[in-house]
Amino acid sequence: MPEPISHHAQLFLDDHLIGDQVNLCREMQQPVKHPDNPLFGQDRPWEAQCLVYVSVLFDEDGDRFRCWYMAAEAFRQILPDQPEIAKLGKYYVCYAESIDGIHWTKPAVGRSGLSDHAGHNIVIPGGHGVCVLKTPDDPDPRRRYKAVGGNVVACSPDGIAWTLRDWADAVGKNDTCPSLVQWEGQYLAYVRNQEDDP
Repeated sequence: MPEPISHHAQLFLDDHLIGDQVNLCREMQQPVKHPDNPLFGQDRPWEAQCLVYVSVLFDEDGDRFRCWYMAAEAFRQILPDQPEIAKLGKYYVCYAESIDGIHWTKPAVGRSGLSDHAGHNIVIPGGHGVCVLKTPDDPDPRRRYKAVGGNVVACSPDGIAWTLRDWADAVGKNDTCPSLVQWEGQYLAYVRNQEDDP
């Protein structure tokens, strides 16, 4: 009996969805890092403290890879009660893109008002690493992209201009880039929640 599958792309990592195979064999390869790594680095003032938590999608409509990543300015505040710890500065979610996934550009797509910097690629202010999901089947064109991370849940028509909502009441304090998936008509976010020790 045929296995029901969705209209989404399928990963054939095992034989679960393979009905039959003739004159074929699966050969697993060891992944190898590209020799030019890192493929892009901290070359903007608003990235001076860090550049982490990357979300990358291939956009068939634009025929390119799109990347959203977290950056922070070089702002150091020594905590008086813990002088060995330096607090990070402002967080941002920034945007980059690539035709081949190797050579990246950081187009100045950020709106004015999101940063004091001119010609920036900041698309979400204050974001703490987001997971971005493209949902072309959403009937509302303003919600074609979804993002979650930190205390932010957001929607966007193009992955650049975002409408933000705070979801701290739902998830509490969390960090580390979450995972966002669409499953059986629902959106599920997997986050790392931070609780105070009892």
